[in-house]
Amino acid sequence: DEGMDFYEDLADVVEDNILLQIPMQVLSVDEKRDDAVMPSGDDWSVIREEQLQKNNHKKDNIDPRLAKLKNFFDEDK
Repeated sequence: DEGMDFYEDLADVVEDNILLQIPMQVLSVDEKRDDAVMPSGDDWSVIREEQLQKNNHKKDNIDPRLAKLKNFFDEDK
């Protein structure tokens, strides 16, 4: 039955997608310390999730060309 083959193939894709969404954090004992130096390269570095959240809060800069759109939906009310 061709329809069943489709659903079996889809089940594998869904299962893979779910497994890929599971957060993983693989750190050595030294990297788990709060003051540990994380690996980095020329234009990349590994950061902790807490540091990422702090950095994202700092990046609330709005492109001046799009600043007027910030209140676009508020004006419709």
